[in-house]
Amino acid sequence: GNRPPQLFPETGDDVLGGENLSAGDTPVSASNTVVSANLSVKIVADEATNSLLIRSTARDYRQLLTTISQLDVVPLQVMVNAVIAQITLNDETRFGVDWSRIADNAALAPISTSTSTNFVPNLGGLMFSKGFLDGSARVEATLDAIAVNNDVRLLARPSLTVSNNQEGEIQIGAEVPVEAGQSIGTGGVSTTNIQYRPTGIELYITPQINEDGVVNLIIRQVLSSVDNSSAGVNNNPVFNNQEISTTVVVRNGENIVLGGLIQTDTELLNTGVPLLNRIPGVGNLFSYQQDNTERRELFIVLRPEIINLNAEGGVQYSDILDRFELASELFEDLNVQ
Repeated sequence: GNRPPQLFPETGDDVLGGENLSAGDTPVSASNTVVSANLSVKIVADEATNSLLIRSTARDYRQLLTTISQLDVVPLQVMVNAVIAQITLNDETRFGVDWSRIADNAALAPISTSTSTNFVPNLGGLMFSKGFLDGSARVEATLDAIAVNNDVRLLARPSLTVSNNQEGEIQIGAEVPVEAGQSIGTGGVSTTNIQYRPTGIELYITPQINEDGVVNLIIRQVLSSVDNSSAGVNNNPVFNNQEISTTVVVRNGENIVLGGLIQTDTELLNTGVPLLNRIPGVGNLFSYQQDNTERRELFIVLRPEIINLNAEGGVQYSDILDRFELASELFEDLNVQ
């Protein structure tokens, strides 16, 4: 019988057989994509099987394998662990929590802190501050210092894994129906079109990992709620929106605190003497109305951890979750609601 072809012919002929490509050769394929084509190398990518079909000399093939092995790696990922909580402000903190002062009182001088103030019409004062806390012990002491004179309520403890340079989203809240318009169908029947608008907390995070292990976080934080004190067109709800965008540089495993989104809720309370306050004409003498105003500040603790599945002994998901489990214990120790 015929001698079977060699995979790597020592003569330098094309691997996998066939003829050398000429400058005018153009591979025809409906599903494959030509990655590279020249006089000595032809590479066709098959997306369906995630594979490469290569025609080259043995020497070029070995060089290609080296290049492919460097490119064919699992992308770096970042697991972002978050603690989202809310503070009910009192007389001492009516303008918001001074994070730098809290850190100083807890003997936790922040590594870096920046504060900016913006005022948004009809939303009251909106102040955004960010600070860095190095290590879980500092997070514990800072939260402990806040809870001494404030009512702290834990809202969520989500975890999110995001590929490098990709955007991840955390959304906590509800969707509110809003009338988007009306349409006239067959027979003159009017149909109301309803759209749903998300409310609550929206957190968008895009991590960018540097070579030295530093994580650049592009963060967009949105806080929205329904304004019960007013009504919009066609009795649609009116929404209060607070949005902040920032970029921070964080070391791997370092905590960052985002705070400053303050909400003010006013509730009208009707109280009075039972039965007497319902007597027509004189009921107002036995009842009164009182406005109850409550101010709350939202703060978020973020901790990014780089996940490198290509490195031996690299950080794995289970390791990160075990280390961040401390956040749950902190709030339980603080007796937060």
